[in-house]
Amino acid sequence: MRRPTSVAGFLIVAAAILVWAPPAAAQGFGVKGGRLWSDFRGDGDDAGVSYDRVGHWSVGLFTYVRVAGAKLRPEVLYSRRGAGVLDPAASEDKRERFELDYIEIPVVLEFGGSPSFFVGGYGAVNVDARLVTEVGGETTRLDLSSSVEEFDYGIVFGVGLRVEKFTIEGRYVQGLRKVFKAAAGLAAPDLKHRALGLFLAIEL
Repeated sequence: MRRPTSVAGFLIVAAAILVWAPPAAAQGFGVKGGRLWSDFRGDGDDAGVSYDRVGHWSVGLFTYVRVAGAKLRPEVLYSRRGAGVLDPAASEDKRERFELDYIEIPVVLEFGGSPSFFVGGYGAVNVDARLVTEVGGETTRLDLSSSVEEFDYGIVFGVGLRVEKFTIEGRYVQGLRKVFKAAAGLAAPDLKHRALGLFLAIEL
């Protein structure tokens, strides 16, 4: 895990958000996990190269407090995002994908019972980044930590179906910050995260 100072600070903030609640407010706590299908939106400045959606995992904790008929729901998630690389110039047996790991804090307002609807934003810190290349049955991993922006932020919204202590949730995540840093003499590629997610949440 890289950038230990930033990660430690982010986790302290995350812990504070999860344990805080107005004394008189009803609150809940639970765990959640699921699948993210992510890719990049934008222009990578590479002629003919596009990006394919790939599936990764996301797990974490959530809590909520009731605010004026809605739920204010902070979460702390460890999520892997990224994208597959579609390069028409590459050989047929070559496959490449970006794998970028984040600790993220979504904070959303949830309305309704079942179904419920939620909307909000997130902040995230990158803790690992690599380009995975598969050629002829061999796999290599190139560290991209120095090329990826440390922080990300964006919007998140979705819908949930609740049955007793269980909730199945679908969400859309859209990053608002460029994923990669500028290289020497070159502007940063105009690529931002986006993802569709399917989660199972269990209130404890």
